[in-house]
Amino acid sequence: ASHRAQLISTLLANALAFGYTEIDPEHEPLNSLDTDMPFDLPDTPHRLLIGGGGGDWSVSRERTLTVLRMAWDGHASSQYTIEDGWVAGLTQHLDNIVNLGIAYVREWLNQNLPWFQAAAGGSGSHASIDELKCHFEGLIVDLRGNVQLCGMTCGRGQLWCVRSQAHEAAHDFQSDHLCVHECDFCLALEPEEHWTCTVRCVRFGLVRRHLVLNTLR
Repeated sequence: ASHRAQLISTLLANALAFGYTEIDPEHEPLNSLDTDMPFDLPDTPHRLLIGGGGGDWSVSRERTLTVLRMAWDGHASSQYTIEDGWVAGLTQHLDNIVNLGIAYVREWLNQNLPWFQAAAGGSGSHASIDELKCHFEGLIVDLRGNVQLCGMTCGRGQLWCVRSQAHEAAHDFQSDHLCVHECDFCLALEPEEHWTCTVRCVRFGLVRRHLVLNTLR
C-alpha cells in the first residue's frame, strides 16, 4: 500500500494539470492501476498549472491564465456589460474549469483507494493513505491559486487587473481602451493614446456616450 501511495503521489501533479498521468513521450490516461480500464467522467480540455518559482514559471502561469480567459465565451463582452458582472462571469468560468479537472482526478483517486483500504494492514499503510490525501488537497490549493485573478486596479486606467493574483509584472487589464462603440471622443485619439482614456464608453441604443463610471468596463 505504501508503494502504491507513493506512485500515485508522483502522478497527481500531471493528472491535475493535464488530465494524464504522463505526457512524455506519450499521453497516458488516468486508468485504474489494477485493471488499466478507463472511467467515464468528463474532464476539462484545458491545460492547468501547478507549481511555482522563477521568472519562466511566472510567464507560463500568466500565459496559461490568458488562454483560459480567452476561452470564455463572454471574453469579448467587456464593453457591453457592467464590469463587476463581467469579472464575476470570468471568475465563474475559471472556477468551472478547475472544478471539472479536480472532480476528474478525484474520481480517479477514489477508484484506486479501495485497493489501499483492503491492503492497508498496519498504521504505516494508513499513514501513507493520509499523506496521499493531504498531498492531493495541497495540489488543489495550488491549482486554484494559479487561476485566481489579481483584482487590483490596472496601472494604466480604472479597470480590473486580470493577471494572476501572484503576478510579477505591472497590473494590467490585458486590453486597450479602444472604444468598440465608435465614440467621437475615442475616434479622435491617436492609437498610442487609447490607453490614456480613463472613462468608460457605453452605447445606449443609437446614442454613444462617455460615462465616468468605475462600474463600467
